[in-house]
Amino acid sequence: MFFRFTAAVIAVLGFSVSSAPAIAEETAGDWKDGCAAYIGMLREGSNADDVQITWCVATSLGVSQGLATGSQIGAVSMASALVVNYDLDQQEVFAMFSERNPASLLQICMPRDTGARAKIEAVYDYLEANPAQLEQPIAAAFFEGLQARWPCTPPP
Repeated sequence: MFFRFTAAVIAVLGFSVSSAPAIAEETAGDWKDGCAAYIGMLREGSNADDVQITWCVATSLGVSQGLATGSQIGAVSMASALVVNYDLDQQEVFAMFSERNPASLLQICMPRDTGARAKIEAVYDYLEANPAQLEQPIAAAFFEGLQARWPCTPPP
């Protein structure tokens, strides 16, 4: 029952995304330019207006939350597949996935209470160190930047 519901939700989400009109995807360079004033204010005390700060924080939190939500959807799909394909106990499998920090499913092991500022600085620093990545989509840069700042170490 749960698997059918999950499959239906994923199918609806897939249809909604695939039928949405195409929009220009923001690049990591666009994001970095847009957040430069905010970073300058944090690090050097330079001026940034409320619109610049709000844009940077809102965009960053949106991308960050999108990564977390995507990892949770992927975890539900994986859990459903494990339950069905290997005839495992549904409650046990879903409990195991729900105990994980969603970011760790993406191999990003930042603390659960990591705030917007730390995430923004991590991605900004990553792009400063890797200017070749400025043309990629901002979501990819967030994934790589957060992973670079908070890598997961495999268990011994």
